[in-house]
Amino acid sequence: MWSAGYKTALISLLIVFSGVGCSKQVQRSATLTVGGQTITVRVAETQAEKERGLAGTSELSWDEGMLFPFASKQELVFWMKGMLMPINIIWIADDHIVGIEENVPLPPAGTPDEALPTYRSPVPADTALEVKAGFAEKYGLRVGDAVIYR
Repeated sequence: MWSAGYKTALISLLIVFSGVGCSKQVQRSATLTVGGQTITVRVAETQAEKERGLAGTSELSWDEGMLFPFASKQELVFWMKGMLMPINIIWIADDHIVGIEENVPLPPAGTPDEALPTYRSPVPADTALEVKAGFAEKYGLRVGDAVIYR
């Protein structure tokens, strides 16, 4: 027979470990200013977050977006898998805009993954910013504009 102390310790361990892996990961957010507009962005830090991106998001306001930071400058390649809305992709290097992909459309329904169009940074970039379609035009963004992280 187990002693009361052993049972208590075992139950405590079961309670502690029953929650392992159950907590929901909270995605980090940040604030940045681009084109004079301050926006709040979700930061895609893990590979899984970068692969998922804004897939499944049906709406963004003018002051929201998603930021994709990378450890070094490289050609960045994005696609619209699972997207429910058109977007602008703003390519960033050294805290300045190096390219803008405006009004990236949704792929036709049922497009297989291998047939999805891809969108590439025009030069090596270390960050991509996805915002609502029309953002770049609405706020007059231009290549060379500074991006200020807060």
